[in-house]
Amino acid sequence: MLKWKIAAIIGVAFGLAGTTWGVAQQRQSPRVFELRTYTASPERMDKLLARFRNHTTRLFERHGMTNVGYWTAITGDNADRTLVYILAYPSKEAGEASWKAFRADPEWQKV
Repeated sequence: MLKWKIAAIIGVAFGLAGTTWGVAQQRQSPRVFELRTYTASPERMDKLLARFRNHTTRLFERHGMTNVGYWTAITGDNADRTLVYILAYPSKEAGEASWKAFRADPEWQKV
């Protein structure tokens, strides 16, 4: 039930494609959402953001990951060097396969 609540909150917060979220719909098309946080050294944050903007998000899509949203913190510890983002996958297994393919991608290894 926790996974559904998180998906429902994300769906409402981002208005994903005009979707109306509910228990019945969630059961029909389950998705897995992953919240990730990167903390960079302060002098490398601009490079991290540029890499995501210019390469990473496109490569995620290539490997079946859905970019849901990206944020930088404005307050709190390490605010000047924290990137938070959410990815979605059709299933947990699909997410694992996507990450494996992403890490092996020659373009990613070059970047």
